[in-house]
Amino acid sequence: MGYTIRQIEQVQKFFLYMISECTRLLCQFLTVSFVKKASHHNESSDNTTCDTIGIFVIISYLVIHPTTPSIGVSNAHLDKFDYNQLGILDVQVSIVINAKNGNIKNHVRFYGLELILALHGLQIAKLVNKPFDVKKNDSLEFFYVVKSNQIPLRSVYGDYVQSSLMKSRVSLELKGTPKTRWKVWVIDSVKITLHMDCDLRFVYPNGSLSTESHCRSKSVIHHC
Repeated sequence: MGYTIRQIEQVQKFFLYMISECTRLLCQFLTVSFVKKASHHNESSDNTTCDTIGIFVIISYLVIHPTTPSIGVSNAHLDKFDYNQLGILDVQVSIVINAKNGNIKNHVRFYGLELILALHGLQIAKLVNKPFDVKKNDSLEFFYVVKSNQIPLRSVYGDYVQSSLMKSRVSLELKGTPKTRWKVWVIDSVKITLHMDCDLRFVYPNGSLSTESHCRSKSVIHHC
């Protein structure tokens, strides 16, 4: 049985509503309980009571507000992109993959990490990694140096490369569906499929990653 992000958010909103109601009742109770004592306390006492209620609300919110794990590209550089008259392409790309766990309660298990790097749909390389864990509210980074030498290109790809070079812009696609497993409060075990589908846009010939590039996964949640 699967849970979508929308369903998880609806559960979160329900519990937030319940906490809001409990807080309202608590405030009413405190008002009645301390009304007779108010004349005997200075303003600082009232502020302390308000601060206590605020802390209660914040802690309650954090308890039921999990953040789904994600994977993305924190940095990348086009080290080499040579295309000769024979239609042969040599490519080298440095990519830093960031696995993030925003959950403050539990660690997350990442597995099935297999990302395809492609040029206009033509696979250049595959980025893989063994299963690994990310501690709660933490992240890990993995550095890849992707080398693809002597790639013969058909005319359609050759035309695309020449057009990219003329525009001083080279775009590579990075796609994959790694998975994670974690716990979300009342939901015992949740498997999340991370959908990575983004364009890495480089400035040619210096190879820097364009500011237009934003590469972060989207999630689909399944209850296990």
